[in-house]
Amino acid sequence: MTTEPHDFDALSIAANRGNSRVVGERGFVRAALSLEAWYFIGVAPEDAPDEIEPLMTRVQQSPHVLAFTDEERAEGFARARAAQRGDAEPAPVLHMAPAEAVEYLDQLREAGVQGAHFNDGDAAVTCDSARIVDIARSGG
Repeated sequence: MTTEPHDFDALSIAANRGNSRVVGERGFVRAALSLEAWYFIGVAPEDAPDEIEPLMTRVQQSPHVLAFTDEERAEGFARARAAQRGDAEPAPVLHMAPAEAVEYLDQLREAGVQGAHFNDGDAAVTCDSARIVDIARSGG
């Protein structure tokens, strides 16, 4: 894992608007893979409140897991979501090692989840699960 901080806002620009989206996306995913953890918003169905799983979102009508590259972004999203929904408390933030998150994404593909949507908002990057898994397994 890395102790060197990455500028994920700059990496998102390269991934979304750079001359070569594929190269920018690979750079973003490689930086995310070097982190100690990925962060997710924990949610559970009302009929199974102890079965907390990462929150899913829709991107272009396809399901994606919502992931964050730092805990502060995840906590901020959880607070804003709680305020918007009128919840008394924000949802918990879950932590997952990148290798574990990649395996989780690979399993979710079988359930029809298209990919991961990182850092929702202005610095968002959406990447197909197969691409993330390929980058992780090939080393970039």
